[in-house]
Amino acid sequence: MTDFTEIIEVAQEAAGPQIVESGGRFWSQKPLSLVSRPVNQKIVCRTLTGFADAYRVVCEEKSYVWITAPWRASLCAGHNDGGEIRCLAEAEMEYPYRLNRDWSKLEDLLIALQTHFHENAQRSDLVKLLSSIRTERVVDQIDDSASQSVVAATRVVPGAAEGKTWKQVPNPWTLKPVVSFPEINPPEIPFLLRFESSQGGVHARLIPIATIAWQLPVIAEMKQKIFELIGVPELKIIG
Repeated sequence: MTDFTEIIEVAQEAAGPQIVESGGRFWSQKPLSLVSRPVNQKIVCRTLTGFADAYRVVCEEKSYVWITAPWRASLCAGHNDGGEIRCLAEAEMEYPYRLNRDWSKLEDLLIALQTHFHENAQRSDLVKLLSSIRTERVVDQIDDSASQSVVAATRVVPGAAEGKTWKQVPNPWTLKPVVSFPEINPPEIPFLLRFESSQGGVHARLIPIATIAWQLPVIAEMKQKIFELIGVPELKIIG
């Protein structure tokens, strides 16, 4: 008599799983392995207003907002069910100012001040100071670690020959960098201005004094603004 046991086992192994319902639950006669997952196509916005519009399109019953930085907020789902966190929509600034920058050429820092900082009196004074420094004299610098002096160009009469004078670098500088969304009031952050000389010329660096404290009121304002824009009282916001 022919034994078909091995043939039956091979056939069962090749067949797909059989899913049956019993007691309100679904069961399979073989273990299942995940071989692919749907791609999460999240909506990316550049403003909190756009983020609120995206919420009305893709929000789920248990979705929530997660603020991870003053320049980023995400609409998430799945965590409350014990599953994998999914990002449904995200608001992220395209070009926030990176506070901990390396040394920059004076002209590069001047460009950054005028493109990534909001206008205030100290920004104007800093632009004037940087514009007056003679970049061709790379050794004319006094630095005792507590204060610095650099050579600044002077021109008493327009069109006259430039002279030079030592100018002590004032500190700190209270500036308003672009670090959050346009709906949020820009924070005022104190910076230390430092210079260094090298064979490549004079370089400058703005060092933030408070790297964390300024974020707390900004995130609090973001939470309030998101509540206002979305208009859902029971919305959960983590941040």
